[in-house]
Amino acid sequence: MIKKLFSGGQPGADRAGLMAARKMGIQTGGWVSARDFETDPWLWYHFGKFGMKVDERGSGSSEKNIKVAKGTIRVATDFGTRAERKSLKLLLKHEKPFYDLNPATDSSKVYVEAVADWILRHEIRILNVSGNSERVCEGISGWTNRFLGRLFRRLGL
Repeated sequence: MIKKLFSGGQPGADRAGLMAARKMGIQTGGWVSARDFETDPWLWYHFGKFGMKVDERGSGSSEKNIKVAKGTIRVATDFGTRAERKSLKLLLKHEKPFYDLNPATDSSKVYVEAVADWILRHEIRILNVSGNSERVCEGISGWTNRFLGRLFRRLGL
């Protein structure tokens, strides 16, 4: 079902999404802000091989990723951050389906079935993954990577 995964590539849930998709052979892409691109050496080196593009405006990368995707998985322990509030506002503005996961309270094994059903129900072929950074939630990259690996295997990818 999922043909491509989009993300902004920031360290944390976003980057884990790209890495999990690539490991499973799923095409990746996404928009990264010019500010993040200029300040993050990982993005300098990897953005091309992940099919990412730099948004020169700087503030529109989240919106572009949300608009191009059919649905978004948000992974966060703090949905009150500025970035998470912004993503929710954009998801509602563009009437895009989303699924929120909290690694502090949600078992990745339990939620795989629920998220797989959500993806199938909404016929999501392009998935956006976003969420907290490692700075906000230590360990979120590993949790997201494990969760997405289980999810992609459940979907037969």
